[in-house]
Amino acid sequence: MTRFTRSLIATLLSLSFISMPTPPAKACAPDLAYAILINGNHPDLPLKLFAGGNIGIVQPGWAKSYLVVAYRLLSGNPLSKLEQNSIVNLWHERIKNGSRFDTSIFHDPKDDYMALRCKAIGDTKKNTDELSWKMDSYVYEFSISDSSFQLAKETLANILKKYPPKAQQVRDWVKAQDGIFGIGTAKVTIPPALPPSTDGLLQDARTYQIAAGNFYSKRFDKAASLFQALADKPNSSLSKIASYMVLRSKSNEILRGKGTGDAEAVSAQIQKAADQATKASEREQILDLLRPISYLNHSAPEVVKLLATMINDGSSKRFGSDVGDLTFLLDGNAPLCGLDVQGPTTSLPASTASLANSSGAGDGSSSNSNDSDYPHPAPDVLTAHDIADFVCTVQRTSFLDWSNTDEERKKAREEGLRVAKHAREMWSKKKNDVWLVAALSGLGVRLQDDKELYDAAIKTPESSPAFLTCRFYVIDSLISQGKREEARKLLTPIMAATNLPPSSRNLFSMQMAAASSSISDYLKYSVINPPEILQSNNDLVSSKFYKLEGANVYQTEAPGLDKDCALDLSRNAPMSTWMKFAQSQPASSKFKAVAVRSAWTRAQILQKEADAAKLENDLAATNPTLAAAVTKIKKAPAGPAKQFAVACLVLRNYGMTPYLRGGTERHGEPIGEFDYYNNNFWVPLPVNEPKGDDAISYAYNDFVGYVGDAEVTSKVKTYFQPGVSRLLSEAEKNSAVAERALMLKNHPSRFFGQTVLDWAKTHPKDPDVPEMLYRIVKLPKWSEQTPVGSEFSKKAYFALHKGYPGNPWTKKAVCYY
Repeated sequence: MTRFTRSLIATLLSLSFISMPTPPAKACAPDLAYAILINGNHPDLPLKLFAGGNIGIVQPGWAKSYLVVAYRLLSGNPLSKLEQNSIVNLWHERIKNGSRFDTSIFHDPKDDYMALRCKAIGDTKKNTDELSWKMDSYVYEFSISDSSFQLAKETLANILKKYPPKAQQVRDWVKAQDGIFGIGTAKVTIPPALPPSTDGLLQDARTYQIAAGNFYSKRFDKAASLFQALADKPNSSLSKIASYMVLRSKSNEILRGKGTGDAEAVSAQIQKAADQATKASEREQILDLLRPISYLNHSAPEVVKLLATMINDGSSKRFGSDVGDLTFLLDGNAPLCGLDVQGPTTSLPASTASLANSSGAGDGSSSNSNDSDYPHPAPDVLTAHDIADFVCTVQRTSFLDWSNTDEERKKAREEGLRVAKHAREMWSKKKNDVWLVAALSGLGVRLQDDKELYDAAIKTPESSPAFLTCRFYVIDSLISQGKREEARKLLTPIMAATNLPPSSRNLFSMQMAAASSSISDYLKYSVINPPEILQSNNDLVSSKFYKLEGANVYQTEAPGLDKDCALDLSRNAPMSTWMKFAQSQPASSKFKAVAVRSAWTRAQILQKEADAAKLENDLAATNPTLAAAVTKIKKAPAGPAKQFAVACLVLRNYGMTPYLRGGTERHGEPIGEFDYYNNNFWVPLPVNEPKGDDAISYAYNDFVGYVGDAEVTSKVKTYFQPGVSRLLSEAEKNSAVAERALMLKNHPSRFFGQTVLDWAKTHPKDPDVPEMLYRIVKLPKWSEQTPVGSEFSKKAYFALHKGYPGNPWTKKAVCYY
């Protein structure tokens, strides 16, 4: 066996059935929720809809396994139901492995086993938690799968049905299992055999433990004979899994190149077992043992060709695992791994397990890598099959674009253009939908620069899986040329479709906003529905992953805005536009609460009492927590009393602001909840938009996450330039400028601070005054320190301490800011 072949086999083994994921790196940033407006790393959930043919707009940032399926679909060769189930299993396993430490999404079976162990031997929770934490490195090193812990739990549960907790028989089994899981020793400890007089349940369990210990110790011949002894006992609860482990032991011995077994004989035995399997999932798991043997004495290009051919023509009997192996090779990983065949599971393994930060290793995306140290496949691997060429040509991810110098950026740009040129040449050669999509998504290419490509894209029929991708790039070209009417004609029927993936709908909706001819349409299509909200920038998927995957239709989160659109409206829309925006939102839309609240706050700051009054009913109806305060405002007489009531409402709700933010407002926190990362209230935007380095000091805090390819998001950015201004009259533009200046003058600390200070002088016994003075003191601390904020913080501090000594609010105000 050649050195290359041995490393190749080890790599594919680690992918196909025994590898546990490398623990994902966690950034030191806080876990803050943000909206994903466009899923650039994976298709929208549920993934079964994508596998079933709803391809949407192909994203260059998708992980390789999704692009392999896209190739099949674009080729007009849809997946069978078995293939769909198989590939979805692969995706689920990769996402789960990449999210292993996110317990809010994925439950760890190890915790279940350790909890039952704790109960069985009478251990303390504190000690159990400590042991569980210490064994993590061992679990990773020895590739202990979830199913291993599941089987251990089931076996212990069976023993507890016969013997009570803390019984010696229970303690003995747990002690032996501790040696298998490295608990307390961090190494494999093979337990001794039990006396022949021991009952059958305990005997079978101990035989399995001894066999598993030998397997972990890489004594595969010995393990196979022990597993066979259990397999020959049809009445044993461990017979079925033992039969599988016999095959696995023999396979591993062949692949290590140290066994005396006959590869052909072992292959035949595995194939026979696969043929006898009654469930497709079990058949695939058994075939996972056979496939690596077929790689023996083959080069990486040969294996890529073998896998890609079976994937493409539908002859694969383990479709998901074959896609997993292929994409792992396409990442150039095989030559990097040494031979280290080990395992095992102590139960049937899940299907292909691998890791990457965006959907699994072998999918070529990691937020912790840069392009220079990221492995690439050799050229002969790319030319081994059209699938390989397509996937590696199309896939890009902004997570890998960490170009820090002009030279690096120039090099990256040149490489992007080279790849785009290659895609264009391949389309010219093949003239099919696969390479049409690849050519359209080429880096930096817009269709007006290529008439032949444009004509092919616009002529793509609606029945083609490439239709939506082609339409996106055609419309992008029209918008960039200012041909908005032509763009709208193409967009209108698309927006009427009911089965668009949310990310695709959002892209088309933003294009519709860019192509709109009226302010009402611009505002309507600017509001989009995120397919997911992630609770952290370390998360791969939504915390609702299982719920979303269990659905048969697309679901979306609370609607919001793109960050550039939100900032543009906040800066450049006059109050009249804000009124239209707030009042035009459907009553059923969750965004209406945001639009109304922001417009009402803006009307107050601009001292447009009539506009504010028009929004009061909607404000109370869409923001129930504000209803009582709104009623108080309505009842207050015009003048200082009403102004003070308004100040009370605003200052008691940290999320009040006259501006809009992109994505998930305040990371999903309620408006009455304090945000410890200063997402409270607001500081006025400058009259003139800052440029260059000055823009950093006025960084606009948005809550949008774009993942995947930067080229797609750069196109989106242009859709809100010049933004709302192009649809405003000169009078409306002038109003917006004047209002921006007034909002800067009416800084919240000054506007509400003066109101509170004046009311304190005329109504010192009002019970709300001390609290409001305290809130003016804290306002710069809660939002951002400014000279105006500090001025009124100091005034309120002395007014509070002088007028209300001993008051609880006074005691809380230990300083001004």
